[in-house]
Amino acid sequence: MEKNKSNQKAQGSLEYLIIVAAVIAIVAVVIVVVSGAFTGARTSARVMELKRDASSCATLLMAEGIEPGSTRAIQSELCEEICSGPRWQTAEDIARVSMHAPTTVTTIKQACMAGKSDWIIEGSGEFRAIGECIKITEPGTYLLQKDLEGTKNGEEYCIGIFSDNVSIRGNGYELKGPGRVGGEWITAYGVYASNTENVEIQGLVIDNYWKGIRLTRSNNGHIRNNEVSNGYQGIELISSCENNLVEENEVKSNSRGITLLSSSHYNTVSKNEVLNSVSTGIWIGGVSMHNLLSENKVKNTTHWGVRITSAVGNMVEENQIINSGASGVTLVDTVDDSWGRNWNRGSHLVDQNIIDNSGGSGIKITVSGNMITNNIITNSGEEGIEIDYYDPYYTNPFNSMKNTIINNIVTNSSTDSFIARYDHEDTMEIFKNEIENLTLKKLENQVTTSFNATGIKINPSDPITSLDDKLGIGKYLEITPTLLGANMSLRIHYDEEDIEEIEEGTLTIWTKNGDWQEIGGSGVNTGEKYVYSGHYDWNEVLTLIFAPLGNPLDE
Repeated sequence: MEKNKSNQKAQGSLEYLIIVAAVIAIVAVVIVVVSGAFTGARTSARVMELKRDASSCATLLMAEGIEPGSTRAIQSELCEEICSGPRWQTAEDIARVSMHAPTTVTTIKQACMAGKSDWIIEGSGEFRAIGECIKITEPGTYLLQKDLEGTKNGEEYCIGIFSDNVSIRGNGYELKGPGRVGGEWITAYGVYASNTENVEIQGLVIDNYWKGIRLTRSNNGHIRNNEVSNGYQGIELISSCENNLVEENEVKSNSRGITLLSSSHYNTVSKNEVLNSVSTGIWIGGVSMHNLLSENKVKNTTHWGVRITSAVGNMVEENQIINSGASGVTLVDTVDDSWGRNWNRGSHLVDQNIIDNSGGSGIKITVSGNMITNNIITNSGEEGIEIDYYDPYYTNPFNSMKNTIINNIVTNSSTDSFIARYDHEDTMEIFKNEIENLTLKKLENQVTTSFNATGIKINPSDPITSLDDKLGIGKYLEITPTLLGANMSLRIHYDEEDIEEIEEGTLTIWTKNGDWQEIGGSGVNTGEKYVYSGHYDWNEVLTLIFAPLGNPLDE
C-alpha cells in the first residue's frame, strides 16, 4: 500500500512539473510575440516621430524661403533645435530608422535638417555593433560605432562579408586605409564581399584604401550613400557580379572611380558623383554586358570620363560628363587578334548625355553597331564625335562599322565636329555608318545634316557670300576626306524661314572649290524639307564647301 501511494505521489509530481513547464513555455511564447510586436510598434512610432520633426523643419525652411532638400537647407541651422535630442543619437534608434536620400546626406539628422520626411524610412530595429575591423559570416544588420583604421589582423580587408543578407550601416563613420608605401599601394580593401547575395553597404566614409569597396561573384547587392576617396579604385564589381545597384555614392580622387569588370552583367550604376579621377571615371570592361550607367555626374577626370572596353550591349544614359582630359565617352575593343576581330563586341547605347569640355573627342568609337542618340557635345578639344578604326593606345586595329548616330548636337569642337577616320595601313573593311540629324554649330551658324559616310570629317563652314545667280539658305558644310575613296550621301535640313526668298523646288547641293558646281543627282525633298546630294566620291584629298543653293523667287 505504501509503495502504491509513493508511486501515485511521484506520478503526481511529474504531472505537476509537466504542467508547470508547459505554462512556462506558453508564457515565453507570449512574451516573445508581445516583445516582437512592441519592438515593431516602437520602431514605427520612432520613425513617425522623426518624420514629424522633418515636416516641422520643412515648414520652418519654407517660411524663410529655403527649399527643403536643397544644399542650403542641409547647411542651415534653422532646424538645429528641432532635429536634435536623444532620439537622434542612440545606436538603437539609428537601427530602427533608415534613409533613402541623396549622396550628400549621410545621417538621419541631415535628412531632418533638410526638411525631407520622405527621406526617412523604417529600419529593422535589430543590429550588431561593429567596433573593430571584422569578418562577417552570419546574416544581419551591422552598425558601425566608431571610426576604424587599417585591416583585420591577418586579412586584407577592414570589413569582410562572406554571408548572404548582410547590411552594413556606416552611420557616417570612417574606414581609414593604409595607403601607399614608397609609391606602391598596400593591398587593402575597405569593404570586401565575396560570393554573396543581397548585401547592402551604405553610409560609410572610406578613405585611402587600394580598393574602397570590392564585390566579387556577388549578386543583388546595394551600394549606396557612401563616400569613397583617395584610393586606386573607389568601387569595383568584378568576376561575374550581377544585378547589383550602385547609387548615390560620392567617389572622388581615386585613380579609377567605379569599375565593372570580368563578366559583370546587368548592374545599374546611377546617380553617383565621380569626381577628380586620375585614370577613368567609370569603366566597364572584360566582356561585361547589359549594364546601365544613368544620371551620374563624372567630372574632372584626368583621362577618360566613361570608358567601355571589350564589352557588349551596355547603356550610357542621361549622364553629365564634364572636363575629361581625354575622351568624354570611349567605346573601344582592346583584345588582340587571338580573340578574333569579328567577335561581337560593341552594340552599346549612348543616349541623352551632356558631354562638355573633353580634352580629346566628346565621343570616340572604335567598335561596331552602337547607337549614339540625343547627346549634347560641347567644347571638345578634338572631335565632337569620332568614329575611328583603331585606338592609338593599343597596337591592333578594330572594326568600327554600322554605327547609327541620331539627333546629336555638336558645338564648338576645336578640330572637327564629326570625323569618320581611317588612317591605319591594315586593309580591313572600313566604315558603313548612318548619321541622322547631326546638328553642328559654329559661331552663329547651325547646320542639321544626315548622311551615310565612309572616311570623312565635317564642320559647319562660315557663310559664303559669292553665290553668282543662286541664293543659299545660310547653311554651309566644310567636308574633307580622311582617305582616298571616301564617300558620302548627304542631306542638309532646312526650315521655312531659310527659303523665304528662294524657289524651294530648285534647291540642289553644290560644292565650291574655286567656282560653285552642282553635284549630279542632287535634289530636294520638299515634304521632309531637306536637300540631298546623291552619292559623292573623293578621288583626291580635297576640302570642299557644300551648300544648298536655289533660284531666287520671281519678284
